[in-house]
Amino acid sequence: AMKQEKATVPITVRQLEAIIRISESLAKMEMREDVDTSHVEEALRLFTVSTLDSANKDRSNIGMDHLTEEQKEELSKAEEQIRRLVPRGGRRAKMQIESLLVQSLGVDETMARRAIHSLLMRRELQDCAAGTIKRVE
Repeated sequence: AMKQEKATVPITVRQLEAIIRISESLAKMEMREDVDTSHVEEALRLFTVSTLDSANKDRSNIGMDHLTEEQKEELSKAEEQIRRLVPRGGRRAKMQIESLLVQSLGVDETMARRAIHSLLMRRELQDCAAGTIKRVE
C-alpha cells in the first residue's frame, strides 16, 4: 500500500488564532452566530494570499521585468502547462501541480512556483482550502 503524503504548512498558534478570528468576523459580517466551512475557507485564502505576498516582497526576481527573455519564455511555458493540468473550474493540490511541473515536465522548481504565483496574481487561479488551487472559469 502506498502512503499518501499530505502537504503540511508550518503555522504558529498566533497565526491559527488569527485565522479563527477572521473566520468569526466573516460570519458576523453575514449576521450569523456560527462559523461555517465557507468562512474558514475564505479566512484561509485571505491568510495564505497575505502571507504569500509578504514573503515574496523581498524577492527581487518575482517581477517579470527582472527576467531574461529565456526565463520569460520558460515562465510562459510553465503557465501553459498549469492551464493544461487544471481545467477551467477544476481544483488541484498546489504541491501536486508543482511536483508534476518539476518531475514530469522538467520545469525548474523556482520557475514552477513563480508560474503558480503569477497565475494567482492575475486571478487565473484562486487559492482554496487545504493547499489546493482552483482555475477560474
